[in-house]
Amino acid sequence: MTTSASPENRLSLASLISGLDWIEIPIIQRDYAQGRPEAGDIRSIFLASLKTALQRSTPHALDLDFVYGSVIRSENRRELGTLSVLDGQQRLTTLFLLHWYLALRDGQQAHFQTLFLAPERRSKFRYATRISSTEFFNALVRQHENVPLASIDAQGTSLSASLTDGQWFFSSWKKDPTVDSCLTMLDAIHQAFKDEDGLYRRLVDADAPPITFHFLELTNFDLSDDLYIKMNARGKPLTAFENFKAWLVTREKTGNAAGIDEKMDMQWMHFFWLQARAAPESRQEKNVQDSTPTSAPHDAMFLRFLYLIALFEACERFEPTKGRPEEKAQQADWIKRLQEAHEYVSLRAFEERSAYAVDTVRSMEILLDYFCGNPDPSDLAVLQRCLSPKARVDDLAKLYAVLCFQRATWQQTDVDAVNEARRRWQRVTGNLINNSHFQLDTLPSSVRGLKSLALHAMALYEEISSESHPSGLSQEQFKEEQDKAALILGDERWGPVLQQVERHSYLQGRVGFLLEFSTPTESTEPQLERFFRYARSTEILLSDEVLLSTEFLLQRALLSLQDYRIPSGKYLSFCAPLNGSFRERDENWLKVVKKPVFKLLLDRLGDDVENSLRELVGAAIQSCSDWRAHVIADPELIGFCKAHYLTMQREGPGDGTIFLLEKSTTNGYYVELQSYALYLKLKSMDASAPQSLPGRPSYEFARHGDLPALKILEEPQLTITFDGEWRCTQNDQPRDMPEWLLTMTHAHSAGSSTPV
Repeated sequence: MTTSASPENRLSLASLISGLDWIEIPIIQRDYAQGRPEAGDIRSIFLASLKTALQRSTPHALDLDFVYGSVIRSENRRELGTLSVLDGQQRLTTLFLLHWYLALRDGQQAHFQTLFLAPERRSKFRYATRISSTEFFNALVRQHENVPLASIDAQGTSLSASLTDGQWFFSSWKKDPTVDSCLTMLDAIHQAFKDEDGLYRRLVDADAPPITFHFLELTNFDLSDDLYIKMNARGKPLTAFENFKAWLVTREKTGNAAGIDEKMDMQWMHFFWLQARAAPESRQEKNVQDSTPTSAPHDAMFLRFLYLIALFEACERFEPTKGRPEEKAQQADWIKRLQEAHEYVSLRAFEERSAYAVDTVRSMEILLDYFCGNPDPSDLAVLQRCLSPKARVDDLAKLYAVLCFQRATWQQTDVDAVNEARRRWQRVTGNLINNSHFQLDTLPSSVRGLKSLALHAMALYEEISSESHPSGLSQEQFKEEQDKAALILGDERWGPVLQQVERHSYLQGRVGFLLEFSTPTESTEPQLERFFRYARSTEILLSDEVLLSTEFLLQRALLSLQDYRIPSGKYLSFCAPLNGSFRERDENWLKVVKKPVFKLLLDRLGDDVENSLRELVGAAIQSCSDWRAHVIADPELIGFCKAHYLTMQREGPGDGTIFLLEKSTTNGYYVELQSYALYLKLKSMDASAPQSLPGRPSYEFARHGDLPALKILEEPQLTITFDGEWRCTQNDQPRDMPEWLLTMTHAHSAGSSTPV
């Protein structure tokens, strides 16, 4: 057996110790921690996993990931060597104690001692952290056959009490944190396995070991001394990041392992240290296997970045049209796991998927060198958003676009040409990503589309016209980008004008409707001056100041021209001001701006856009004769619709009755347009001249299909409803409408039967 097992070979503790003289936890390491009181949850989870692996009827090993260490041999090489454990101390110690206990339970003490008792009667698994720890492990192995396990439960005592009562146990050992932790772990093992028999032979099965790990001898890669100094100087085990780094360096097959190792410790690490300083919300998490704090904030960010590179590699490899359904499902699960990963992902999982191929490592190096140099601020902002495990999928696509460009141009020497190409690439890919629907399951397709587009990174405008629609990105937006590239190449004045409009917070690159509006019927190309005028008005109309205004001037002005409402599921919508994602924009105002009524509105606006809106609203209040007159006259009607939804009854006696929804469904409260508009009018009159009305108005909102009602709180109370016609009841009995109210209902029912 060789102690420097390759990552592809799985080892059990029994097979590892059989090829060594000793396994030593060096003095630089900390005490055993999995038996500490605060590690109770981790202890229970780990033991449950070990028990499940041992109980399986079919060989399916529990993989405990990598164990790192350095094998020290004497100069004459007669000894097999001593493994000095750098990382894996906690797992190996728990496994050793499990071997000890199961051998005791199954009467296999002799076999256990052939594995773990050296000829000089010392434990081959030893701690060098304290003399008392060394003495305890020696005594534990030597006295193995003398522990009365059968009498423990019968006497109502514990395994640790039985051990500490033995003549071989020195009371001073109890003060040793490692010994104390081992005793606690042995009690936990006893509770978990006291009803199990015959598991020891399963545990040491050489042909089908149920619990395995991968041993990596770091001296083979000239890393041991550096790692001890840099990672383990305070007696702490390697963090998740340090494990991944060591593994990644060993995989480097281009001869640049030393260069990558140095960059990871120097300039790349410094870059993430700066990012961590700018993100105070960074926090440390726990590594379940070893119960230790994992990476520092900058290490955690670096690890997250490395997982993102693996994510992009997985997306590039994903081919939805090939492979069995279960294989595609596994690939999709792996992509999801990487997208959410932040701290610990099993290195074995990367090994099984041959992750971080040579080209991927090179891509990582190119991208990190770019960010450590003089990155564009917008690219840096994208990276910062992606370093969160909750990063949006469209931001991941933007980071991949950065990678694509850097990978395509890193050997270019003309700085000015590269900078201009980057501006064009950022603009086009940003517009495409901002205006495409993104979900994690569509990311691989988008990655392939961006990768194909990157073939033209240095001549994007010139080549995009002949490029076919890239997969995973909006076909409509791509056609728009082709048209805009042709305009810019034909007249350089278009460039800055388009970029200015595209940066609008709501449009985010979607300006095709403005180009269409700016193209006279007799022309084949948009007119720049007309485009600029339309764009200026649109920027104001879709500004937060207008969209978030409780006056709803834009909605009311559009209604003064036509019924612009858009379908939203089974309802209609006045349009919400949401712009957090493309889906929100696409389901709201981006639907409206393409309508002829929006161009009609733009043509009616003067230089003072807000004043023009007020003039349109004022004129419509006097001239509009259908249901829109109420909404145009009183912004509170739209204001009631928190989600901007409304619906109507299309069948029955109330055919055409419009209901305004407080929420996005009729499970919430809703009002009927005509009666609620009348209520608001009466409420205003009551507030200004309370004595002018015979009764005080109130409104009864409805839910679950009930009919909303206006209440006139006089004695007795009147109930006024509208369901295609006005109805008045008193004490649930029909009655004629009072004369003073009849006049007002006539004024509020004009055109009520034509809601659309």
